[in-house]
Amino acid sequence: MGSRASRDRQEQRAKEEAISNLQSAYVRLAPSSLEGVGVFAMRDIAEGVEVMRWDWHKYASVFIPGEELRERVPKEVFDQLRRIWHVDQHGQVATPLDFTSTLSYINFLNHSDQPNLSFRYSDGGYVTSRTVARGEELFINYDRDYYPGYTAGFRARESSAGDTV
Repeated sequence: MGSRASRDRQEQRAKEEAISNLQSAYVRLAPSSLEGVGVFAMRDIAEGVEVMRWDWHKYASVFIPGEELRERVPKEVFDQLRRIWHVDQHGQVATPLDFTSTLSYINFLNHSDQPNLSFRYSDGGYVTSRTVARGEELFINYDRDYYPGYTAGFRARESSAGDTV
């Protein structure tokens, strides 16, 4: 009998956690007029709201030299890695430990020089930098938030990635 009561309590806690998470859901994926798929506001979002969080443990990755990846994995997989994962200024590719289980909405954030999101390295939070209207695409500034130590910037990395990695 105690076992059933314990399962019922666990199920109730899980339901409450799911409802709490849904109450703080703000974004959805949709086609982007800028690039492929983007992240969009499902509802109006005030400035300073955390809309997503990168889980450093869940999405663990390791940096592997691009040339090594090019030689050891199928071309299509390498091309996809280079397209959606970080390539540093030394040609090292942030490679997820589990490639097919690590995509999140965060991977679909497009770049803008006038972003409406900021990334907090301290806890992996993505926070609105201004009010965002329902239906508006969310953007991050790759240079400022992802590549601050890379002086050439995202655009240079993007245009030369095929040559250097």
